[in-house]
Amino acid sequence: MDKLNEIGFANFWSVVPAYNILTDQKISDGECKNILLCGTNDINHILKTTYTNCVNFKELKLNYFIHEPKKENLARVLLFLHLLHDREISIRGNF
Repeated sequence: MDKLNEIGFANFWSVVPAYNILTDQKISDGECKNILLCGTNDINHILKTTYTNCVNFKELKLNYFIHEPKKENLARVLLFLHLLHDREISIRGNF
């Protein structure tokens, strides 16, 4: 519990590593899976599950339902998902 108190009043970062949610599921191509995430505080599970399963199955549809108890966390998750899917944003940086 000390780790959670150090993060602050609104946990903006997850305290567990990314996990493939569909690890124990039997998945077939063309299937639609519904996934409910409650209070994860981060999109690391979404990224891991989507990448792992969509590389192997081209027609797999994943529907994520996200419940966050704090508005700040939900807004952050939605912002990150929007940034990931917006193709008009250019990549900038000194690489």
